[in-house]
Amino acid sequence: MLPFKVSICGLEEIEEFAGAGVTHVISLLDPGWPDPDGWAALGAVEHHRFHMHDIVSDMPGWQPPLEEDVERLLQVGGLLARSDVGHLLVHCQFGRSRSTAAALILKTQHFPGREDEAADALLAVRNPLWPNSRMIAYADALLGRDGRLIAAARGLYARVAREHPHFADFFRRTERASEVPDE
Repeated sequence: MLPFKVSICGLEEIEEFAGAGVTHVISLLDPGWPDPDGWAALGAVEHHRFHMHDIVSDMPGWQPPLEEDVERLLQVGGLLARSDVGHLLVHCQFGRSRSTAAALILKTQHFPGREDEAADALLAVRNPLWPNSRMIAYADALLGRDGRLIAAARGLYARVAREHPHFADFFRRTERASEVPDE
């Protein structure tokens, strides 16, 4: 879908992309998290930083993804569409939720009606994954997708829950239990 390579990783994997032709990076980290040491290994890249916790509910003392964060992500997506991007690396703490939500949003931003195809392609890049539903819901509304992006994410949850039940069990024990499909 996108005319450039997209990779997804967690903090511990960033240095593995040294020498991989990464030209652009999107980082989605907890508020106050220090810049990872691994960034230096990537060399000169265009870097877009976001700070939010990986939660889907409002919780005192925590900063969930906000609509303006997703609006800004879509602005970055517009910039990327007009730029010479060779390889985009999207990462968060573990490379499973915020980063996969961002990648799914970017993969579908300019391709309405291809949400399921983008979800399948994303699963081929990173598995298991569990895109942050709050980010997905904001993007669905902002892009006018009438629930198609949300449905694509739910399809991913169901598939990952079947293939990696321990992963779904983890989310059942968090404030994100509502994302886990019924068995």
